[in-house]
This record gives sequence, C-alpha cells and structure tokens, in this order.
Amino acid sequence: MVGRADGLFPLTRIARVITIGRVHWQPGALTECFNQGKPVAVLDRGGRFIRILYERSTPQYGLPRRMADLLAIRRFGERYQSWLRDAEASEARSALRRLSLGIQPNEWQPDRAWRMIYAEQLRRQQGQLRVTYRYLLGLAAAQAACAMAATELPRDPANWDRWEYRIFKDIVRLERWHVAVLVENLFGKLQECPERWELTSAFESASTERSRRIENWRRAALARIVGRSTPGANPAEVIGNSEPVPAGYATNCDRIRYGAPGSLRTSARIMREYLDYDRRTHATYRAA
Repeated sequence: MVGRADGLFPLTRIARVITIGRVHWQPGALTECFNQGKPVAVLDRGGRFIRILYERSTPQYGLPRRMADLLAIRRFGERYQSWLRDAEASEARSALRRLSLGIQPNEWQPDRAWRMIYAEQLRRQQGQLRVTYRYLLGLAAAQAACAMAATELPRDPANWDRWEYRIFKDIVRLERWHVAVLVENLFGKLQECPERWELTSAFESASTERSRRIENWRRAALARIVGRSTPGANPAEVIGNSEPVPAGYATNCDRIRYGAPGSLRTSARIMREYLDYDRRTHATYRAA
C-alpha cells in the first residue's frame, strides 16, 4: 500500500530509517528511533536528500568529530583537497574499467569522465535515467549522513556547518561512481525501467560494503590531513602526490617535513589541543 512500509521489523535489526515524501509518524515512534540510536534520513518525494534527524546517545571525543574544525585551518584544508582529488581519480578509474565504455586514460579527468558516462547512459535510457539517479543518489546521501551522525557530524542536525556539509557532499560525490556502476548493471539486467522497490533492493544489497567504503574514505582523509598514511589502505586514497622534502629534514615516510611552518610537528600540536579540549569536555559530561 502506498504510504506504508512493506513490512514490520524490530528496530534492533535496522541500521537507519529513511522516509520518502510526507510521512505521518505514530506517537513516540520518532522518539523510540532516537532512544535506540537509529538516525532518520528524510528524502522528498523524488528521492532528494533533505535532512538527517538524530540525537546523541553516547558522547564521543577524538579527531573524527573534529574533522570539520580541522578543515577550516588552511593547511589541513589543502591536504584534504589533495586527498579528495586522488580519491576521486581512483574511483573514476575503477568505475570506467568496470563500465567498459572505451574512455581513454587521457580522458579520466573526473568531471569530463562523469559527463561522458552520463551522456552514454542517457542515450540508451532516455528520461528514466534522471529519475533513477536522483533516487539512488538520495539513498546514498542518506547513508552518508547516517554514517556521519555516528561521529556526531553535524553537531546540530538543523544547522550544518559549511565544512560539515563539505565533507558530506564530497562523500556523495565519491559514491556517485559506484552508483553509476549500479545503474549500468540494473538497466543491463532489466528489460524495462526498474521500479522503486527494485532500486532500493539493489542499493541496500551493497549497504554493508558501502558503509565500509565510507568509513575507509573518512579514515584515509583524516590520515592525509594529519600527514600520515593508514596501514592497509589504498595508497591512491591516502598518499597521493608527495610533498617535496629539502635535504637535512627528518621525514615522515618522505612526505611531510618536520619543524617547518605547516609541518607535521606543528600540525600535531594543533590536533593535541583539539583532543585535550575534547577529553576535558567528555570528562565533564560523564561527571555530570
């Protein structure tokens, strides 16, 4: 029935709640979602992401929840932007190989490659493609927002900081390459335009992998910001282009200089201050 869920499930088995269009909540239902730590993502009727609703359960501290603050500092913002370029280039190359569209390596610039992918898919699927992408990217945005909520970002769900929104937008931008592969597979298997439930089913079948991917991106971005690599991570997502190191400097894996303005040593001091502040805040909260 339109306007109702396909089934009833205990909240303990649900990772997040996504509402589409106007929803009439039962009394206490939203409160119960918050009490059990289940974020609620709100999409409009077309599948566009609108907002994330959640309440903090267990207070957290550490660099992940301070990531937006770090990006406001120029040196960290520049390192993050460097990571984002490398990460998107890696995701674009992976998607193009899986799509087998014959795009040459010199055309792997992400924005150009994305336009070519979309134009080719649109040529074959016509108007239905826009609706499909809007809905799937809305679901991707909902999962990204729920993943961020686990680290208390945004701190105020009703008032996003510009850097919080930047992190969220960039996660969705990286995920769109996987959505492009999903769209290609869906239209390749089905003879007609997939129904919304088919899109949802295909999207959620990769939910666990997507959650792991979003977490890896977050860790890799944070590793680049602080000037260190993450053990076991994809080097294309963590290391990227090396910074030049003058002779005579001790180095961090030959990438970040020590002791110079904007170096790892001065960066570590800034981050220690953030962590000390978070620990004091956390201890005060627990004592209360």
